[in-house]
Parts: sequence; C-alpha cells; structure tokens
Amino acid sequence: MKISSKCSKPISTEELSKGYCKSFYNAVRLIEDGGILLRNDRFLSALNCFRLGLEELAKAHLVINASTFNESDEEKWEWFWKAFSDHKEKGRILEYELHWKSDSDKNKFHDIVNSLIEQRLESIYVQFDERNEKFLSPEDFFRDSEGLRRFVQNEFNYVKNVLRFFNLAGMPDPNTMLKVMDSLKKNI
Repeated sequence: MKISSKCSKPISTEELSKGYCKSFYNAVRLIEDGGILLRNDRFLSALNCFRLGLEELAKAHLVINASTFNESDEEKWEWFWKAFSDHKEKGRILEYELHWKSDSDKNKFHDIVNSLIEQRLESIYVQFDERNEKFLSPEDFFRDSEGLRRFVQNEFNYVKNVLRFFNLAGMPDPNTMLKVMDSLKKNI
C-alpha cells in the first residue's frame, strides 16, 4: 500500500488523538529497539533508532499542535502535512520548539543540532569524500569504538529524557488525548 504524503486537508481531533498515540508508541518502540542494539554493540544502528524515535516524538508534537487548528486554517494544515513527512522540519521542531529555549546561547544550540543531524547522516550512508577522492562507510566516521560507545550511550540517555518529557502522565491513549486536545482548542 502506498501512502500519500501530499495531503493538505484538515483532520478530525479524534483522528489526531490516534495519530499522537501512534507516533508516541512508535517512538517508544524505536528507542527500545535502539537500547537493544546498543547493548549488543551495534552502535550506529542504535544511534539511528534513537534519532528516528526523536523524529516520531516531533510528529507527536506536530499532531498536538494541529489539534488547535480550525478547518479553515488552510495554510496551517498545508504546513502540518509538509512538516509531518519532512526530516529537516522535524529536526527544526525538536530544536526550536522543544529545546533551545532552555539554552542561553541559541546559536551554539543550533550548531549542536546541526552536528547531530550531520552525525546521523554519517552513521547511515556510504558517502564520497571529494577532497580525498574515496568512499567512506559509516564506520570510517567513527574510528574510536569506545568513544562511539560513550557517544551513543549519551544519546540514549538524552532520548530517554525527551521521552520522559512527553510521558509525564503515563502512556497516552486516544480517549485521554482527545480530551487534552479538546481542552487545548477551547483555551486558544
């Protein structure tokens, strides 16, 4: 089945509440899978699971924000659907809407986020280094296995903290999220 990413129409709050839960549960699954990979010294694959889990949490954040949109907010809905499937936009959401406000130096935080995005790409793809005219595998970017282990363990700790931020009241369910979303809409 092919899923369209070209949607731009409004979605009911009921469906958004289900989407929030599905994004959240998928994030939990990815983070738990990353933990299993980390314990088995599969550092680069673990790192990718953690980063994908963060993107799913960004989707949950997008969905809860969309619950405040009116059906007539065409531009907001178009932005929502574009952001929902755009890796860079989800990274921006994680950076600006969830984290940087707690950091006193916004530019420094932005550099850190860009570094993490670059590391994600380095940990997934074989790339070509034009300057040295050679192909590089993900392992070529991370030569020190103990340093990589510490880095990925720190990433795991960070992702678990972000997950706790989303999970303050326990695992969400669609009925509870529907009530939360209805409440948000009334207060805006």
